[in-house]
Amino acid sequence: MDEDSKREELAYTAGVVATENYVAQCRADDKPLTMRGLKAGIRKEIFATIGQPPTRTLGKAVEPVQPIGDAWIDFTGAVKQVAAAPGDLRSLADRTPAPLRARLLDEARGASVPLSDWIAALENHNAGAVATMIHDQPR
Repeated sequence: MDEDSKREELAYTAGVVATENYVAQCRADDKPLTMRGLKAGIRKEIFATIGQPPTRTLGKAVEPVQPIGDAWIDFTGAVKQVAAAPGDLRSLADRTPAPLRARLLDEARGASVPLSDWIAALENHNAGAVATMIHDQPR
């Protein structure tokens, strides 16, 4: 049995013992059982058995992100919808009523320009980030 498994087994046994002791003490004192009392008893017994948990350290501070506007949310939501569209778009186009086709074609062409710009901007940003990461690595 490895060290972590032994520690878990000790903690489990301590928790069972603490629970039994807490229930017995409450009955002897004719007091109601409470989750707060049970938790305190279990924590005390476990810490006495396996020691205090390690002190947590805070990770590196994250830079605050500038608020993102509604336009970003609307655009990225629309991109997600297009990306999730059924695979057979030709079939959808074939089933589109003739009176709507010209308008939908214009809208699709209009959407292709900002979508291409968006893709290019993300690719350039990602390329810059990768170049920065490579440049910042210790040698």
